[in-house]
Amino acid sequence: MKKINYILVAMMATVGMVSFNHAVAYAEDSLAQEEAQIEALENKISTALAEINEHRLASEVLSKDIEDLLAEQNELQTEITSQQMKVDEREDFLKKHLVSMQVSNFAHNGVMQLINAENFTDFMNRLMVIGQLFNAEETTINTIVDDISNLETMEKTVEENKQILMEKQAKAKEEEATMTAGIHELQAVLSENKAVFAELMKRKAEEERIAEEERIAEENRKALEEAAQKALEEQVEAEKAKQAEMEAKVKAEKEEVKAKEESSTKEDHVEPTTPSQKPSEPAKPVEPTKPIESQDGYKVIAVEATAYSYQEAGLTYHTALGIDLRENPMVIAVDPSVIPLGSIVEIPGYGIAIAGDTGGAIKGHRIDVHFPDVASCHAFGRRQLNIKVFS
Repeated sequence: MKKINYILVAMMATVGMVSFNHAVAYAEDSLAQEEAQIEALENKISTALAEINEHRLASEVLSKDIEDLLAEQNELQTEITSQQMKVDEREDFLKKHLVSMQVSNFAHNGVMQLINAENFTDFMNRLMVIGQLFNAEETTINTIVDDISNLETMEKTVEENKQILMEKQAKAKEEEATMTAGIHELQAVLSENKAVFAELMKRKAEEERIAEEERIAEENRKALEEAAQKALEEQVEAEKAKQAEMEAKVKAEKEEVKAKEESSTKEDHVEPTTPSQKPSEPAKPVEPTKPIESQDGYKVIAVEATAYSYQEAGLTYHTALGIDLRENPMVIAVDPSVIPLGSIVEIPGYGIAIAGDTGGAIKGHRIDVHFPDVASCHAFGRRQLNIKVFS
């Protein structure tokens, strides 16, 4: 009954799960149109954001360029000021030096210095000094000219940078304006679709709730199925145990009946021996009788049968005919005067065997059936049988 209840509950859970799945499918269909609208809106927002960021990046690059140009302009302006001061200083020095040379009649004095030379060597030395003085003036003049040229180049660069700076500033303003317009457009889109986004969030929350309920329902269904399966397995095990108990009881009753039957006919068991290894013991000889039946190919003889095993203490596994009982255990010990050695015999409850052994206690219509283990010998016991001896 418990198993049936579990199965019914599991079936109800499965039916409920199917209905739940239908509800989920309906909810998903109702979301299709809104999801398409939301997808289009998200694409529009994504495109707008990409354009805004593109203009923002361009504006940042321009701002960096403008910053670098301004820094370069400041450095150039500082260098121009410094260079202008050097040029002014050199020009002032040169002017003063020329005035001094004019006042001191440097050219006339130089000529007189050469004329008053004591010898040629002195003349050359004085000429070299005068030349160095003139060269120094020339170097100063050339330096001033170079400084003025560099100054003009830097001033030209400053003017060019001013033009580039103005263009970049204008471009930066344009990019910034475009970016601002894009931001305003995006804000408008978001504002206009605020209700759609609110519905989207609501739908997503609903989907998450449905998914969670579905997960819980699936877990419950599996738990019920497992419980039903477990109950079924427990019932099967209980039935098996009950069946085993009944079989054991029947077996015990059969063994009890069998024991009673054997106890009524069983006498003290005399352990069989082979002639060479079992000591002779007094045994009540079985009265020889004629075969109770004779047919073509075999004859039927009434015998008393006991059992032995080569594993019993004091016995060997080789028979009187040299048969290895480990390899060929289907052998019986006989009285050769009744059943010739080497005969093929059929013993009820045992099978076809070879009359291949003898024993000191095996006389007349008595045989000893071989088994590979002692327990089987005890189970066989002592029996009155009609056996077939094939000619």
